[in-house]
Amino acid sequence: MPEPELSEQDRKRIHAAYEHGIGNMTPEDLDKVLADEKKQRKKQET
Repeated sequence: MPEPELSEQDRKRIHAAYEHGIGNMTPEDLDKVLADEKKQRKKQET
């Protein structure tokens, strides 16, 4: 099953959270968080 794309609403929420409380987070940190979330979602599918 292909990975669903983030909705525009999800992108806005992530951006707002980044701007609000995790401004010290690097783009690489965010990539890791999203990759970890993807792994967890795949685990739940099995």
